[in-house]
Amino acid sequence: MQLQLLTVQFRFAGCGSLKEKRGRQAGLRERLGRMATVAIAETGDQDRLDSAQWTLVLMADSSRRLDQLRSTIDEVLLRVDGELISQRSETIPFE
Repeated sequence: MQLQLLTVQFRFAGCGSLKEKRGRQAGLRERLGRMATVAIAETGDQDRLDSAQWTLVLMADSSRRLDQLRSTIDEVLLRVDGELISQRSETIPFE
């Protein structure tokens, strides 16, 4: 079993309200949260208009499947209406 902790940071230039910020991130939690082997939470910058931090935990039965899952997640992250400014990941062996 493989676990991966992924933390991503977005910048939202010109965002005027928290409502607009939520709209620009629309569907991120819903699309990724539907995946049975992914947990997602907004873990930072909740009250800032210009940025957001999300943390995801990915679980897969092999490193190949983890790579496939990560590829799918990367595609979803690129759909967010903001600049993806950082990604940090840590793979954790799990038995």
